[in-house]
Amino acid sequence: MSKIVDFYSGGTDIKGRTLIDILGWGDEKLEKTHDYIQWLFPLNEDSAYNDKAPVLTEEDIETFKNDSSIRIRAVQSIIRILKFYGFKAANKGGVLAIEETNDTPRKLGYWLRPKNHNFLRLTRIIKFLQLIDMSHIAFPLYTKLLYLAVSRPDIFGTSFEEGSTVWYWTKAMLGESDELKKG
Repeated sequence: MSKIVDFYSGGTDIKGRTLIDILGWGDEKLEKTHDYIQWLFPLNEDSAYNDKAPVLTEEDIETFKNDSSIRIRAVQSIIRILKFYGFKAANKGGVLAIEETNDTPRKLGYWLRPKNHNFLRLTRIIKFLQLIDMSHIAFPLYTKLLYLAVSRPDIFGTSFEEGSTVWYWTKAMLGESDELKKG
């Protein structure tokens, strides 16, 4: 069993933390700790920021696609990280939507700033969701992020050209991987 499948099956990361431990952290700890995001949302490429991060193999990706208990835990990870960002998942007539909560304005104040490292984390999350066939979650998240980008030119600028945050989010949504090692 790979490290990441073991972690998602109740094992620990290299620091002895379980998935349940991390999902129970408060927002401040999620913000200030930088080596867990690669465990919650692993990719099939090395991380430029955490050389000890797991890398998804094709076999791992198939496990995430087909093992219902692993998929449930992946959804739990998404629900927690959405809460961190000030959002929630909602069923709108059988379609998943990402909505704001009463906490959204306060939580956006923590991370919605120019060149914030959470933009890279969000790229990673979208890419992970695409890899494991959860585009039904990735797309509403991507759409919510695009709305934020368009409505906040003070943070994102008005150009979404190559190299911009929105460009990386779009590449992740489309499943393109070059330059996505940054998360």
